[in-house]
Amino acid sequence: MAPDDAAQNISSDTSAQDGGVELGSLAPRPLGRVNWIGFWTLYNKEVKRFIKVYSQTILAPIITTLLFYMVFALALDAGSRSVGDVPYLAFLGPGLIMMVITQNAFA
Repeated sequence: MAPDDAAQNISSDTSAQDGGVELGSLAPRPLGRVNWIGFWTLYNKEVKRFIKVYSQTILAPIITTLLFYMVFALALDAGSRSVGDVPYLAFLGPGLIMMVITQNAFA
């Protein structure tokens, strides 16, 4: 008996035992437009990671933003300045928040 004949006998035996489906050709689980199990798994993993390192993900950006705010306010004498009709410090806050969000998105 040749080695190829033995391989054919084994594959035909397994397909008969499994109801005609070969072990190597199992069909993947059908998915809709969104893989909700994968999405939920990834979401849980990332939320747990984010919370576990809160000092890096929450506290550090807050402290950095406050330091920038203080430096710009003191260096530019922000109490007397305005941008259009908006006080400079009210103008500066949203810009610093967006800067921190962008930095964390790229990190």
